[in-house]
Amino acid sequence: MKMNAQDIKNLIVSLVQDVVFEYNNKTCCINPYNKHKFELGYGNKVKTYNDIDDLMNDKIFKGKSLYDIAESIDIE
Repeated sequence: MKMNAQDIKNLIVSLVQDVVFEYNNKTCCINPYNKHKFELGYGNKVKTYNDIDDLMNDKIFKGKSLYDIAESIDIE
């Protein structure tokens, strides 16, 4: 499903489901545990964030953030 950055952010903070997608032939999974703990796994990297904006702005995707790539990914 195509979404813009704000829609993805809203989906993550809704705490309803894990957010899964592929980018550069690597699977990414974002696990929202609560409003202050988010875990992102991408390829062989795993990072934990305490703030949704830190997650959205982290340039973990080869120098790009989730904001940067949002409209080019498909959420499963």
